[in-house]
Amino acid sequence: MDVQPHLGPAAAKRSRRKDETVKFLPALPTHRAKPSWQQTQPSFKLFSGGPPSMMSAGTSGDPWTTTGLPPLKDRTGTRPLPPSAAETLHTGQKRPRSRSWEPQSQLTPISKRRGGGATGVRPLPPTSRQHQRSQTAGSAFSRPRKQREQFRSALVRLILHGKGVDEEEEEGREGPVTGRSSSPTSADIDLLRYLYYINNGVDTEHVAPLEDSWISNILARVGSGTDPAGNSLVTKFSGGVEFLSDEVREEYLLSVKKSIVDFVLKDPRPKQQTAEVPKLPHRQELEVVPKPWNQTFLTAGMAMSETLFVTNPTVAAMLRIWHQEYTHYRLVNCAGLLSRSEVYEMADFDRVVKRDLESSKTLLTTKWLPALQNIFFLGNKRKQIPLDHLEAFFDGIAVVMTNQLREMTLASIADYLHVFCPVKEEKCAGIFSGFSLNLVVSGTVLKFEPDPSGFEVLVTNTFDKMLTVVNCVPRVETKLYPNEGSTPAKPNLSPTISPQLLTDAKAKVKVVLEEGMKGPQEHIKRFEKYQPLITREAEDEAEKFMKEEHTFLEYEKQVYKYQELVSELQYEVEKLVPLGLFELHCDEAVRSLAKRASDIITQLLTRMAQENQRLNQQLRKEYEAIADKALTTPTDTEHLMALKEEMSAATEKTLPQLETRVIEARHRVEFLLEHTTVSHSEVKLNVDTFRWLERIPPILEEHNDIITRSRKEKEDALKFRRDRFKAELESYEKQLKEFETFGDLQEVRRYQKKAQAMKTRLDEALEKIEGFNTEEDAFDWERSQYPQRNKLVNTLDPYHKLYSTIIEFQNKHDGWMDGPMSGVDPDQVENDVGSMWRTLYKMEKSLSEYPNPLKMAQKTKTRVDNFKELQGLIAALFNPGLRGPSLGEDELHRWTRPPPH
Repeated sequence: MDVQPHLGPAAAKRSRRKDETVKFLPALPTHRAKPSWQQTQPSFKLFSGGPPSMMSAGTSGDPWTTTGLPPLKDRTGTRPLPPSAAETLHTGQKRPRSRSWEPQSQLTPISKRRGGGATGVRPLPPTSRQHQRSQTAGSAFSRPRKQREQFRSALVRLILHGKGVDEEEEEGREGPVTGRSSSPTSADIDLLRYLYYINNGVDTEHVAPLEDSWISNILARVGSGTDPAGNSLVTKFSGGVEFLSDEVREEYLLSVKKSIVDFVLKDPRPKQQTAEVPKLPHRQELEVVPKPWNQTFLTAGMAMSETLFVTNPTVAAMLRIWHQEYTHYRLVNCAGLLSRSEVYEMADFDRVVKRDLESSKTLLTTKWLPALQNIFFLGNKRKQIPLDHLEAFFDGIAVVMTNQLREMTLASIADYLHVFCPVKEEKCAGIFSGFSLNLVVSGTVLKFEPDPSGFEVLVTNTFDKMLTVVNCVPRVETKLYPNEGSTPAKPNLSPTISPQLLTDAKAKVKVVLEEGMKGPQEHIKRFEKYQPLITREAEDEAEKFMKEEHTFLEYEKQVYKYQELVSELQYEVEKLVPLGLFELHCDEAVRSLAKRASDIITQLLTRMAQENQRLNQQLRKEYEAIADKALTTPTDTEHLMALKEEMSAATEKTLPQLETRVIEARHRVEFLLEHTTVSHSEVKLNVDTFRWLERIPPILEEHNDIITRSRKEKEDALKFRRDRFKAELESYEKQLKEFETFGDLQEVRRYQKKAQAMKTRLDEALEKIEGFNTEEDAFDWERSQYPQRNKLVNTLDPYHKLYSTIIEFQNKHDGWMDGPMSGVDPDQVENDVGSMWRTLYKMEKSLSEYPNPLKMAQKTKTRVDNFKELQGLIAALFNPGLRGPSLGEDELHRWTRPPPH
């Protein structure tokens, strides 16, 4: 086991006392002695059969070396083992097992490696930590420690790779081996020690032997075979089985002992650490041995011993004034919060807390800080302030002040938290009276006002405001030595409060507020009965009810229903309910709900009056409309027939219905007079409605007289208009005779206008004929026929088509010839020309008896034929894909324009 150096506090002054460095290191004693276990001569010899001279010095010529160890290598390069080790590891002979550690079976003392001297094994490095001041003791300590490190490294290489240091040297040496060393190497000695530890250095009394059940399992796996005679093979070869079982037990014991030695000599922690979960960087840093920051730690300790000012009188005065006047002060006056008997409104609580925090800020900055300044002024006069370390001194003062502010903040947070979360074991100044909470109706929901979340924000924000107050205190030296601009201004004191502490405090307050809100939330369920009023469903139902047709008895039931709700709200519902942390005020919600119910009642009564007024007005308008129609003089036959039909339907259906509605209006007026106040205008309207029952019969008699006179007049007018229409048709026939003489192509546009005007008049004549027939049907006359009009239409149609076709060809021809080339589509030109040619061909057939129109058609058709001959050229020239870029429009016109006559 390695010995760790012991470092005392004086190690920090190593730079000033270099001559005393050694005294802090552990060292071996000056006069060394053998361990107690080496004082007794063992009763055995390590190598049985060896010469007696192996224990003496100066026998280097003997095959056994002066160290008492057998030769490690022969001329063939092999490494023979000691006889005892050979018997144990390579021969079939077994050593008797040792159940306990025998003091006599210790390693035979071995002489020193070089030369004679006292016999004995070199003792292991001492483990006592003695602080010696001499340099000799320090060197004596370092040598055995290095030897132990080399010993362990050699064992690890031997266990893992099966070779020692000498083998590695032999492998790296060039040339044949000429001989072996006269003495064993350190690797050979370490190997022998390792074998000795395995065989004799482990106390087998406390090693668990191989269990018999394991042997039974091994034998069970062998099987239960039998020989030809039927005997069990295990029974038959019981001797061999017993021998093999003993061998298994020996091998097991040897393996256990080897594992114990390996466990002691080889630290298994690296393997365990590799299997562990990766640790955080700061944890890995802490596991480093030796600590890389050891010297930094010592330097920091020395610096603190030189710079701390714990015994300064000014610091003591500063601490005294704090503990006398401010240690029990709290940023928020929690006792005042608990002493109030009335509940807090949210605004009142916020104002009280802000006032306390502002007072605390004023106290710290205008009383505590000036008091500290006076202390340091006085200390400066008394030369109690170290001017050589002024900055460090005030840094320390800032730390003390920060800790004091931190203590005040933590205590304030705890006391403020106890206002809402009282501790049963502690004696409280009182019980928090709670908050005032109003139950109001907002829109279609019943909610608390102010919002419960506002209480949580208000209460929890106080914790943050406390930190703001203590963070505004400046350092004391900023007031003693104002900054002149040469150095940056130092920040205010900033006590460090754990964010987790604030989070936990806020969480506790939140839980208390949520628990306190359960009472109001439970009480609000009592208003579920009035949910239709809250959600305005009652108003919607009333609106829906008023839109539907209901009797006055049903309206009366609705009014009584809501009057009962108003009475219950005003006289049965509690207005003020204490509920733990909150005091619930329900008066505003009750007033709102009662007002909504009253408004619905008012709406019902108002709607009843309005509906009665609307129905009476509508009834009066319908009577007036019937009277107006009955007294209207028809303007024409159609109006006469429509008026006659309408008055017949009104007499048979409408008037009986109106009489029934007048009776219903009388009942409505009687109900309204009993339950509401009726205005003078409404009374007048109702009286006018009732009088129509007496006014309508004379109006109907006068209507019959008007209808009789109008029928006679309309019949005479129809006869006159029919005679005049016949005369108009005869004049149209004379005008059509004129079209037979038109043959000048230059006047074709004038011809076309006349033909269009004649066509329009013939269309109007058709409408007149239809009107005559309608009136004849109304008077039950026979329909008159006018074949002259159809004949005129057939005569006009060829002329109209001829003129239209000629004008169309002229217009399009000019556009094709003189217009831009980009606007000409060869396919469209071909279609238009073909259509015009077919129309002209038909006109030639239709007008063959009239030479002038026929001549116009033939000339135009000839021009169309000439143009059709150029269609192939036009298709090529006007095609963008076939037209060349150098072909101009003048050249195009030269090819496409017809030659002059």
